[in-house]
Amino acid sequence: MSSNNSSSSSSSSATTTNSNTDSAYESSLDQLRSLLPDSNAKGMSDYDVVRSATDYIQTLMKDTGNSNSSD
Repeated sequence: MSSNNSSSSSSSSATTTNSNTDSAYESSLDQLRSLLPDSNAKGMSDYDVVRSATDYIQTLMKDTGNSNSSD
């Protein structure tokens, strides 16, 4: 019976970790959405938010002369 309790506890811990990770992920995407100059960022998919943020950062880097030659 004690092994049953420990596996139950372990499963609960994994769920909490997943929940925390999902929460941090959503929070990060919300922060990116708020920083993007695009007015319709709220309606963008997660992929589009990350892609747009990457493009925006690259543009800022080029504008300041800090462009990376890995393009």
